[in-house]
Amino acid sequence: ESTSAVSPGTISTLYKFNVIQPTANDAGVPRPRSGHRTFVDNDFLYVIGGFTDNPDNTILRELWKFNLVSHTWTCCNIPQDFPNTLASFACHSSGNGSFMVYGGTGIPF
Repeated sequence: ESTSAVSPGTISTLYKFNVIQPTANDAGVPRPRSGHRTFVDNDFLYVIGGFTDNPDNTILRELWKFNLVSHTWTCCNIPQDFPNTLASFACHSSGNGSFMVYGGTGIPF
């Protein structure tokens, strides 16, 4: 939702966001991370990779999806050949839950 107040020479837009509280399930919720990538496809928001410095620098070889309807997280199974360089990479959604990963960084940076 946004509202706009316009006066001569200026444009001001105010955005209001509603916070969605996720519901934890057996898989839990993703750990805090940096350098990850996200994309939305149909009713899901996907979170791929990233790294955490708690307790040490660790690349997170994880794929999570958040159901935008039920507000629940699911940790997805990943194949053995899933990339290890999952920090600061490029990602492109090609629809129906398919995506491409290119580049990226591993530990150490």
